[in-house]
Amino acid sequence: LQKLRNTAYGDMPVSIYGGMVDLPMIVTRPDGARYFEPDARDQLTDGKYWVEFDAERSGLGSIERELRENCFGEEAWFRLDPGARTFIATAEKVFRDHKADISLDFSPVLLDFAKAFEVQTNILLRQALAKVPRDTRLLNLGGKTVDTGTGGAFMLADLVRIIGESREINQALKRSIAREGESFTASLPAILNELARVRNPAAHSERIDRESVRKQRNRFLGIGCEGDLVRLAKVRVS
Repeated sequence: LQKLRNTAYGDMPVSIYGGMVDLPMIVTRPDGARYFEPDARDQLTDGKYWVEFDAERSGLGSIERELRENCFGEEAWFRLDPGARTFIATAEKVFRDHKADISLDFSPVLLDFAKAFEVQTNILLRQALAKVPRDTRLLNLGGKTVDTGTGGAFMLADLVRIIGESREINQALKRSIAREGESFTASLPAILNELARVRNPAAHSERIDRESVRKQRNRFLGIGCEGDLVRLAKVRVS
């Protein structure tokens, strides 16, 4: 809470003593993450309000604890955005609850993992590009010139273009990231591109089998290998 700024009190740090007067309390975060504009919220919750989204995801506490203790470790887990942690835990819970049903379409598991990657990557991208000259951050996306450092929440396909296809931005990111910079700039775009295909509406009619999802879930969480999400959690901007 100390990192949040209360817009009704001159952007002073949030105080739980005396600060809860003008409600709802509108706050900002130092990394610029925004979750309540309709476009950002709809992208993550499929059009639901956050209270509806949260109500559907009860019983995640034990899954989050197990992931923290047995997959990520406390330091890496708590470096993930809370939203990313929720999507990871939701994906794991759906997989565990239904892994005995070989006839089930397991694509919702990958969709939640995709949202976790999306949330965390957007936050890291904003942090890493904050001090990069604006001219370097500009990129044509969907026919419009966008400032990739302040352009809002980008979808997976756009993140692939920003990180992996723009040489200037890629080089700037390498200079801005102090830890796991190579995995972020070289390995991550391929992972996001693969997930973007699952996210594509044209792919929604295709059933994804349990074994295919199990292999990717193991790779993301680090079961038998170094996890892709674990590496993403370790990315540190200088």
